[in-house]
Amino acid sequence: MDKFDELDSVRACKQQMLNSLGIKKGHRVLDVGCRVGHEVQRIQQLVGDDSLVVRVNKNEEMIEEAKKEQIN
Repeated sequence: MDKFDELDSVRACKQQMLNSLGIKKGHRVLDVGCRVGHEVQRIQQLVGDDSLVVRVNKNEEMIEEAKKEQIN
């Protein structure tokens, strides 16, 4: 998963997705199906530390992987 996220083409696509959402400082965001949470980290940078970003995933393996990476 980490290797996939490091590909330039994948990062460009994800950046385009984030840009199209219009996420701004102060927004509250819910990321459903967040996998290990790479996008959550990027979204948190956009909204700022005083805002709320909630991640949800039903896959136990993804949740455990996110815990290992200690994504907040």
